[in-house]
Amino acid sequence: MTAVELAEAVLLRRGSVQPSPTRERWARAVVRAAVETELARQQSRWILRRCGKRILIAEDTQGRGEELADYAEALGQLADECAEQQPLLSPVRTLERIRALQAPDSFAGLSNHRLLRLAVAASQSAALSSRAEIYPKGMSAERSIELAQGALLGSGALSVAQVQDRIQGRYPEARPLPGRPQLDALLQRLDLGFIWDAKAEHGEQRGAYCLPRAGLLGYGGSTIAATPTSIHYTQQEAGDIAAARELGQFDRIVRNALDSARFLALSVRPTLWRRAQQRLSEVFGLEIVSFDALLLRHLHGLCDGMANPPDWQVVLKADAADPGSVDWSRLQGLVRRVLPAMAEELKAASRPVLLTDSGLIARYGLIDSWLGDLRRHLQDDPRAQALLLLIANDTATAGAVIERVSVPSGAGSREFARIPSAWLLSADAQGHPAGRQGEAV
Repeated sequence: MTAVELAEAVLLRRGSVQPSPTRERWARAVVRAAVETELARQQSRWILRRCGKRILIAEDTQGRGEELADYAEALGQLADECAEQQPLLSPVRTLERIRALQAPDSFAGLSNHRLLRLAVAASQSAALSSRAEIYPKGMSAERSIELAQGALLGSGALSVAQVQDRIQGRYPEARPLPGRPQLDALLQRLDLGFIWDAKAEHGEQRGAYCLPRAGLLGYGGSTIAATPTSIHYTQQEAGDIAAARELGQFDRIVRNALDSARFLALSVRPTLWRRAQQRLSEVFGLEIVSFDALLLRHLHGLCDGMANPPDWQVVLKADAADPGSVDWSRLQGLVRRVLPAMAEELKAASRPVLLTDSGLIARYGLIDSWLGDLRRHLQDDPRAQALLLLIANDTATAGAVIERVSVPSGAGSREFARIPSAWLLSADAQGHPAGRQGEAV
């Protein structure tokens, strides 16, 4: 442990009636007294190692204290390297690098979270986010907002204090966010869609950051979010400088999602749908999984294992039946039974997944439940891989829409992007137009 960690552990174990910061100072004093007393013994059970601004304390059982200290120091150096990566490494990739270090036998049982905490504690300038990302201490406010913008979504309006608290909750050791009007400029520069509305009422306060709200339209007896005016992409867009900037932005959005192991919905014109699968797989190393094929395979496995399996033709006809009918209800019962196994298969993928053929996700009402659970898994499990969803849609929309049903939290966030046609049609599959920047593609 570092001396700071040991002081925190003593304070947690023993407690203190003193207020902060006196309680923390006293805990550090107690640790220092204990360590110096132990080191003064003829046969000390501990060793002390100074590493820059950090002090490491290791148990010297069987003369292996130096080995433990060497490993902890190497972890700290690796954490400093990870903190400087652009973009930030996902927790999965960071753990891969940490686990690649040769560790003493006594470290074999340490959890992933403890290894991350030790690496950051032993570092000189690294910190650990609430999502187990390693980032640099004193990270700029602009970068903090860009990385944690998902924390700002899901509310109709946010006060200045709420924006500051949510970003600081994700990156507590980054630079504090400024107040208005500097915060207004930051949000506008990052193009997150938030606009300050001085008339908005937020609790007892007046004024808040708001996202433009789409209207509601009825469709087929259900209520869905209305989409903005259709914007059709053309190949001519790839011929100007604005298109070149769009391609680079799209490339960064996808790579940030992969590095931070997030969910990302991608929309593409139907005529370019197959080409999109191929290009996305080649450029970003994605594993293509068809939802239709995944569902059919698991349904076949379920039916084959039944004592009295249903006729497969009856199952197929049930899919064409009217919602609410007996056959439709029976089919939905079968689907619900295989959904957990389907989710586990996707979670166990060795690389990020590109989920295609998404129409049935909306038809079977799985956007909020099944797809929502997968998205929450990405937020909660530091070992998770990113999940990308490919949607065929002939119009550009503000958020992800599957068969006229909106995917929650897609609008105005980095969980949705339209694939520029020029990115697919360009000769360079790396997310940049062929030729020099600014030239026609």
